[in-house]
Amino acid sequence: MVYSCRIPVTRARFVIILVTLLNALGRMSNPVVRAFFVGKAVAEVLRERWESTLTDLAGEVGKVWAELQEGWQTFAEDVIARADTEAMVTAREITPPPFKTEDLQATLDDLRAEVAQLRSELQKYRSQNA
Repeated sequence: MVYSCRIPVTRARFVIILVTLLNALGRMSNPVVRAFFVGKAVAEVLRERWESTLTDLAGEVGKVWAELQEGWQTFAEDVIARADTEAMVTAREITPPPFKTEDLQATLDDLRAEVAQLRSELQKYRSQNA
């Protein structure tokens, strides 16, 4: 976006402005005093337009900054919502163990017995093939 004065100044318009200023200088009784006031008026008008342009630019920058902040906030909220959804889906997919915690000791005893039985069979096999 390009910012410029509210009235676009073309070469022809600049010439018209310059001729108008020179005509105004010619109508005064004291050309030095008139030149001073015309120069002062030119400076004030340019300052006002420059100020207006800077104000507009600052407003646009503020809007863009607010939009960026809102965009990042929305992004963060979307990420958190997606993470929460994934966590809930994963929590639903987790199945409880096939045994109760009260039966845990009995299950451990059964597994130890199976391991002992497999060891004894492995020793028998090794002794037969040795």
